[in-house]
Amino acid sequence: MPVIRQPPASIVMTANSPACVRSSVTPCARSAGSRAKCINVCPNYETAECGKLKKPPYVCNGCGKKTHCLMPRKFYSSKYADDCYRNTLVSCREGINQTPKAIQAMNDLLVPLLKEKHQSIAHVYATHAEEIGCSRRTLYAYINDGIFDVRNIDLRRVVRYKKRKKPTTSSAKDRSYRKSHNYEDFQKHMQEHPDTPVVEIDCVEGEKGGKYCLP
Repeated sequence: MPVIRQPPASIVMTANSPACVRSSVTPCARSAGSRAKCINVCPNYETAECGKLKKPPYVCNGCGKKTHCLMPRKFYSSKYADDCYRNTLVSCREGINQTPKAIQAMNDLLVPLLKEKHQSIAHVYATHAEEIGCSRRTLYAYINDGIFDVRNIDLRRVVRYKKRKKPTTSSAKDRSYRKSHNYEDFQKHMQEHPDTPVVEIDCVEGEKGGKYCLP
């Protein structure tokens, strides 16, 4: 029968300790005459568990004895739970959503078509769409990441494409450059100077993200 002792492992107990049920019958030979931790010398040691942890809410957050209880405790942390949830959202979307067997089957299908017959991805999908277990965009990503024995150099059109430029940093909400250049400013100016001749000209647009050029 296992011996259950209430104090945790950090408490030092001797053979005559009242916490040990053996002390009331016969002294424990393993700890007799020495101050040793029962968890280190007794193979029958079992840590006492609180019965409240076996029923809802299974935590010690609302227990009045949590500050001085010597038994193992469990606490619920909303911050820790939220961090685990968000890490799961990221980790479940990382890596390749294919089995090694499926990757090998796709590789055996694509290598002869793309490297030997020099077919395009569009042509491969037109004839073998049901055998490929991913979308066309995902297939391009797998090839770019080196998942298959096919590389971008084997795709004739891919090597011709220029590298995509980064999107412009200018914001469409920025209207500071139009200060004193609105139509209302023009009407106000004409009211103050009615004899001013009016000439309409076009504005030459410069490079995207560069300086603004207004007449």
